[in-house]
Amino acid sequence: MVHNNLPYKTYFLEEYLKDYSIDTASFKNIVEIGAKDCVESLKFTELFPNAHVTAFECNPELVALCEFNALLSDRITFVDKMVTDKPEISTFYLPNDEPGMGSMKKCVLPGSSVSVETVRMDDYLGDEEIDMLWVDVQGAEVDILNSFGSKLDNVRTIYVEANILPLRYYESSTPASITRMLQYRTVKETYLVSNNEVHMILT
Repeated sequence: MVHNNLPYKTYFLEEYLKDYSIDTASFKNIVEIGAKDCVESLKFTELFPNAHVTAFECNPELVALCEFNALLSDRITFVDKMVTDKPEISTFYLPNDEPGMGSMKKCVLPGSSVSVETVRMDDYLGDEEIDMLWVDVQGAEVDILNSFGSKLDNVRTIYVEANILPLRYYESSTPASITRMLQYRTVKETYLVSNNEVHMILT
């Protein structure tokens, strides 16, 4: 099913939880990669009352705000690192005309770059089950998923945002490359947000 419109960031997730009668109280572990300001992290603690949220954001323009918001809940752990399948590459790109945006992928717009700390998810995680993985990483979706290695099997539900066409970055994941990588999963819902943005939920 394809939906349009995005009144607020977690709208489609909330619709999915309602439509599929998901037992949100059963969720224990949520991983958010690309937390931006940790506002969604706080929302997750409301939607999933028994879950702990681990939120990753490496954009130096946003780290202080993330730290502040994460402290508003004792169920959020904030990690100031770039999740990547190639931790030896630490460059993070910041486009000039899009404050708060950034990616490990080089943007076609003019901008700057910084070196940040990196981590692979299969190094960070133990063997615990992840009830939901939320990915909003500006073109680097496949890189992030690759960083889980075999521990991606421990993730029950994946919510991922993606550009439909590789227009913003010189190299970018697409819905096709994401679903190809996750070919053994089921695409439960597809939400068309704009002509070049789609959100997908896979289980």
